Amino acid sequence: MRIAPVPRERWPALAAFAFATNRRPDGRLRCLHFDHGADAAALATEMLALPDDEALFLAAADGSGWRGVVGAELDPALGRAWLRGPLVDPADPALARGLVRALRDALPPAIVRLDAFPQADEALLCEAYAAEGFEDRLVNHVLHAPAPAGPPPAWPATVRDTGGDPALAQAAAALHAEAFPQGYLTPVTLLATRDDTHRLFAVPDPQQPGAALGYVYVQHDAEAGEGYVDFIAVAPQAQGRGVGRALMDAAANWTFAQRGLPRIALTVRADRAPALALYRACGFAEVAAGRHLCRERAAP
Repeated sequence: MRIAPVPRERWPALAAFAFATNRRPDGRLRCLHFDHGADAAALATEMLALPDDEALFLAAADGSGWRGVVGAELDPALGRAWLRGPLVDPADPALARGLVRALRDALPPAIVRLDAFPQADEALLCEAYAAEGFEDRLVNHVLHAPAPAGPPPAWPATVRDTGGDPALAQAAAALHAEAFPQGYLTPVTLLATRDDTHRLFAVPDPQQPGAALGYVYVQHDAEAGEGYVDFIAVAPQAQGRGVGRALMDAAANWTFAQRGLPRIALTVRADRAPALALYRACGFAEVAAGRHLCRERAAP
């Protein structure tokens, strides 16, 4: 059995193998990070769109063909890698561990944090990562809400698009820094990534000019064909006052009425009970539960 990097020209074929292997008999995925699109072609398109220095895929092969795959999407600026897989025959736990070890050793030294999200009850992947020193952080629930049969939620009067309000945008970024100090988007990148398909909406504080009671960052995920709420937070003093619901209604209005998408999705940690209750009240239902596994490495 040989484990080696897969050249880019073979990624479409690798995507077909990964797409098929990632599906469990119960319909759920083995690895949530390998979920990019409704078919293998969509997954291949997403993989090929990754820059050369931001992706790495390894495969295990023998004389009969591929036996397993593992990969990672890299963010060199943050020193982080989001791992994909390992996807192998469920009867081969040793190969799963070997793929994780091979990927860990192949990552650039500047990558100091590794994050994986297998399905919470996918024992093969969870045990493979545990054997390689990954810590079990928490279960994250993946939720979807379909477009309503009738009109989508109206745009709330309290919510503004920060694109035309620099002061409100800065206030939202400051709230983001407090709520998600280790988020994959820093306050600077949160502001810099705003465009036609990535929007930052916020509720200004009527009692304190230049302050925000809450914000939501939502994107049009073209590969998945959905709206996706990346981040949402409400200031402590504003919780329980309907700010979160207004922000979710704004995200839904933008997704359904303005972008014409069929669903909206998000991921929430299991210990965020109030947030889970809000999302369910907004029509979201669970489609997956990913276990967040993490390993820190010493900086070079």
